[in-house]
Amino acid sequence: MKKIRIGYCGRGKWEKFRWSEFVDYARTKNVIVDEIDLTKPIENQGEFDLIIHKMTYLMHGHDMNCDPELNRIYNYIKNHPEIIFVDDLDAVAVTLDREETDTLLKSINWNLSEKVGIPNSSHINKSDINSIKTATSNLQFPILAKPKIASSTSNSSTEESHMLRLATTPEQLVNFPAPAILQEYKNHGGVVYKVYTLGSKIECDLRPSTRDILPGETFNLDFHSQKPNENSEIWTQPRDLSHIKIPFEHLEKISSVLRKEMKMDCLGFDVLIDENEKFWIIDVNYFPGYKNIIDLWPKFLNFFLEKLGMPPR
Repeated sequence: MKKIRIGYCGRGKWEKFRWSEFVDYARTKNVIVDEIDLTKPIENQGEFDLIIHKMTYLMHGHDMNCDPELNRIYNYIKNHPEIIFVDDLDAVAVTLDREETDTLLKSINWNLSEKVGIPNSSHINKSDINSIKTATSNLQFPILAKPKIASSTSNSSTEESHMLRLATTPEQLVNFPAPAILQEYKNHGGVVYKVYTLGSKIECDLRPSTRDILPGETFNLDFHSQKPNENSEIWTQPRDLSHIKIPFEHLEKISSVLRKEMKMDCLGFDVLIDENEKFWIIDVNYFPGYKNIIDLWPKFLNFFLEKLGMPPR
């Protein structure tokens, strides 16, 4: 059995993911997983079959010269096309900017019938009342305001990127931190489908979400998208969602299109399903948390083997 060597990089970003457990598991399958020290020349650290990264915290848009460690791995991969790299840094940069992601998603010809949609949206660079009214003139309230920067990067914290505002009037959006994206809110029965991709395979985790908004309701609410406030009037209560049948076949088709168009394999996307069974894609991100996934490490290993054109182990 051929020994495989996988490298990973992104200082301090793997402990929370309990990556050491994967390192130990992979070793039992004759796969070596080593951390790459980006403060030193990578060429001196041996040969790699595949490299995976968590480098978004150093990124600033598509500028790969903004940090020496980022620039080192970027140039190394450009000079070694024979090495599988998960995922392309320029592709990942798109997911860090909600405006870029929104533009890309709307450009896709889904060809999956009328059942897939991207909520109507607009972008603002200023959040004064005139700018807000202009931006929302062709949108329907309620509207969800999201910061332009979608993840923790070199110039934005995780807290800032996940602070959203749900509003029912233009005035309630005044002074929301700009630049931002304003997206029509879709009623979805209080359930979000969090889909995780590992190459051609997907996993789906159901989560309680914000509730449906009734016609004529008036309120505004600031909230953290990853820290549900169960005491808030807008959040549905934790409940058993095991009775809901996950439409895997349709989600797999969406995943296949997203992977191809976004040129990525290791991504997550959030889907809402409305009362007409239309699938609304509301968020896409690189290297999601993969929470509540059974047998995660074997699935990660088989994903890497798939990328290397090898059978499962």
